[in-house]
Amino acid sequence: MNNELKEFERLLNQDWMMKEEGYSFKILKDKTNNEADEIVDVITMQVFTDDELLYTYSTAQIFGTLEENIKSIIGAIYNEDINYRKRIIRNYKGSFLSRKIKSLNNAIAKGNTDKVNAINMEIIEKYKQSEKCKNELVEFKSFISLLYRTKDLLISKVA
Repeated sequence: MNNELKEFERLLNQDWMMKEEGYSFKILKDKTNNEADEIVDVITMQVFTDDELLYTYSTAQIFGTLEENIKSIIGAIYNEDINYRKRIIRNYKGSFLSRKIKSLNNAIAKGNTDKVNAINMEIIEKYKQSEKCKNELVEFKSFISLLYRTKDLLISKVA
């Protein structure tokens, strides 16, 4: 497994797109406590830029194959950084805007301009948050693409 992890790290750091963006990766075999407070082995991927640690992702456990471990790291990225951003974006586009449009309609009908202004400010703040999340998703999705490309390279070498 250690040789596979070194090859995995080498391929991650060899990717020209990530080099262009200034990212580097470190893959570690590590130990951590699980939910039952037992010490378990995990694989950790650290993401750096300019020697500054940006992100750390760990598998829930070490699986039998490198492919399973890579998929587990992908799952960790989704759990830690992608899923909640997607929920923020979906909520803004869906229920949040629907509720606020109804509130705006009611406030305008009553001639309550202070309420209209307050609702508009709230919509703008949520819009900014949603756009920020969209921009951040691009970065995390590039990590996902890299991991899938690397997994495919490693699997084709074995086959």
